[in-house]
Amino acid sequence: EIGSGIGLMLARRIVTLHEGKLSLESEEGKGTSFVITLPAFVSVEPATSTLQTSQGTSASSKDILLYVDDNADLRSYLQMSFADSYNVVAVDSGEAALEWLKDNECDIVVSDVMMPGINGDELCRLIKDNPDTSWMPVILLTAKAGKDFMIEGLGTGADDYMTKPFDTDILKSKIATTLANRRRASEYFRRRVLSMVQDNDIEGAEDREPEACPSIVASADSSAFIDKATSIVMSHLSDEDFGIDELCREMAMSRTLFYGKLKTLTAHTPQEFMRTIRLERAASMLREGRGVQEVSVLVGFTNTKHFSTVFKKHFGVSPSKINEN
Repeated sequence: EIGSGIGLMLARRIVTLHEGKLSLESEEGKGTSFVITLPAFVSVEPATSTLQTSQGTSASSKDILLYVDDNADLRSYLQMSFADSYNVVAVDSGEAALEWLKDNECDIVVSDVMMPGINGDELCRLIKDNPDTSWMPVILLTAKAGKDFMIEGLGTGADDYMTKPFDTDILKSKIATTLANRRRASEYFRRRVLSMVQDNDIEGAEDREPEACPSIVASADSSAFIDKATSIVMSHLSDEDFGIDELCREMAMSRTLFYGKLKTLTAHTPQEFMRTIRLERAASMLREGRGVQEVSVLVGFTNTKHFSTVFKKHFGVSPSKINEN
């Protein structure tokens, strides 16, 4: 039988796409052997994930994608397909995902819906109901087709929804778009905070809406929340003992609820948020000609050496050199 040769051509294309190699060994009268070599792939499970201990200091700047699916082949396929763009952590159940999230953070969650135990819809609801994780975007994947199933999934708080079998390129696009929108919203609110700090606007500004934010999270309520939190911190800049608990008390919110909302809007924890306001206000005062020791006390640092260390870590220059930049 004589073939067309198209099978070998397709095999070569597939192997090349997976960064592998297709080779052959042939000897007349004995036969031919075709050898496919693919890169080694190791599944990252919660118990062995290096991201658990090095997430905050990882040399890689890739976003962390938590993929939840009880199908081992799909977990392997998605990890291999997305490895170039994301640090992919793959787990086999909703329970495993929640366990991993107890001690880790990710930038986005992609989950299958049809799983034993905690399914994708329930996992999404639990993530969104928990203030510590509610800021994490979630994309659900399901073999169930139809408008009703999609509405049900979105009703749990999912940021997007895709039906299986899914196109990898479309899923990549949805993930990238979701993360980009979140970052644009976070950048909008960070600029809003910076504007208040630089203007020393403790009262906030109701008309501070000159630019449109490309995300639905930038509602009037969200803007008011950010303005109020910023104003409170600025009102207590010199109080070294004014911390997160005191801020939450004046915001009339529980610590976990405040953390979740602030993280969703700014991508900053309360500690990072307060420290940034103090340091940015310090930079403004230093540029006005005030001395380092005076400014250190005015922004809540009684130890000038510690202030200089934190300031340099934030701006890349020491307080005494800020006017040279």
